[in-house]
Amino acid sequence: MKKTVHKNIRQLLKRGKGIFWSLVCLSFLVSSYYVYLMNTAALNGARWNGAETETALLGEKVSELESEYLSLKQSVTLSVAYERGF
Repeated sequence: MKKTVHKNIRQLLKRGKGIFWSLVCLSFLVSSYYVYLMNTAALNGARWNGAETETALLGEKVSELESEYLSLKQSVTLSVAYERGF
């Protein structure tokens, strides 16, 4: 009976070491993945800010071009078109 108990305890200790190190490795991998995701999220936030600024600048440029187009469109009349050969 004692031999069986000692044998079972030894097997449990061997498996326990394997389980312990498996859990340590798993927690390390999960922690590393978490840090990677947080870093990626922070970088995307910084890039998003730059993209918003660029979008605003491009919107202003489009607005200016639309304004210029409309003023040129208003200046074209039938008589100007005939003068230019249309």
